[in-house]
Amino acid sequence: MLRLSDKWAPILSAQPETGMGYQLASVSLKDGRQFNDVLIAGGIVTRIGDQTDIPFGEADIQGIVVTHGVNARLRDCYFDVEESSAGVRRVTGRSVEILGRTGLRYREGERSMFVDSEVLAPPAGIVVYQSTVNRWESPHDAEELPPDARSRILASIVAILRAQGIDVDLL
Repeated sequence: MLRLSDKWAPILSAQPETGMGYQLASVSLKDGRQFNDVLIAGGIVTRIGDQTDIPFGEADIQGIVVTHGVNARLRDCYFDVEESSAGVRRVTGRSVEILGRTGLRYREGERSMFVDSEVLAPPAGIVVYQSTVNRWESPHDAEELPPDARSRILASIVAILRAQGIDVDLL
C-alpha cells in the first residue's frame, strides 16, 4: 500500500468515484512508465490490477487520472480495424472514444454522435444505452438517420469495444 499525501486530494476529490469510496485510475510516473487499473481508496493506493505490491513511491508520480477502469491510452479512443484476405490490416474510419465515466463518442468518417453510456466497476465493462443512438452531431445533425443505421452503429460500437477486451451490455 502507498499512502498519498494531501497534495493529491484536490485532484482525486474533483473526480467522481468509480464505486463507493474508491477510484480506479492511471498513474503516470516521471520516468515515463504508466500503471493502469490503480485502485485508490481513501487516499491510499491499495493495488494495481491484481497486484498488491506497489512498484513506485509518491515521489515518482507525475500525474493521476481517474479512468474508472478503462484503459487511458489514446485518450480512451479505439479504432475499428479490418484485415483483408491477404492479411493487410487497415483502419475502417469507425472509432469509439470513451469520454469518462459516462458517455462515448462514436465516429464514422466525418460524422460523430454522442451515445449515452456508463463505465461500470471492473470486471463489468460498459453499458451502452441504445435509445441514444439517434442523431449525428453538428454539422450533420440535419441528416436523418436511416432505420438500419442504428443497429449497424450499435454493432460497430460493440465490436470495437469488445476487440479491446471491454465487456459491453446494451440497454
